[in-house]
Amino acid sequence: MFDGMCYIASDTRATFAEAEMKCAEDGGTLATVKGQQVQDFLIQLLSVSSKDVWIGLTDQDVEGQFVWTDGTPLVYSNWSPGEPNGDDNTNCVHLWPLSNFRWDDMPCGRSNYFICQYNVA
Repeated sequence: MFDGMCYIASDTRATFAEAEMKCAEDGGTLATVKGQQVQDFLIQLLSVSSKDVWIGLTDQDVEGQFVWTDGTPLVYSNWSPGEPNGDDNTNCVHLWPLSNFRWDDMPCGRSNYFICQYNVA
């Protein structure tokens, strides 16, 4: 739990759309990383693994215009060097363990682990 949110890392893989649905089934959304403190918390949550995990950031609607799936605006970012790369086929964002869990966009149809967030308040 961090800052009024409960974060749960999945133990199964799913496409971005499937991950969104799985989080929503329990009343949550894919994780929204609003600042460095949340980023650090998620890194700590994942530090025992080297799993690629989806977060709730995508530019599926408008190429190059990344938005959080919970509707909050993108203010903070932590992209890997050279990312996002502007490729029309890489519209969903994951925490990339090979880049110290910095952000990378990749095809939404790939299967990754994912982090759901739930309001505790």
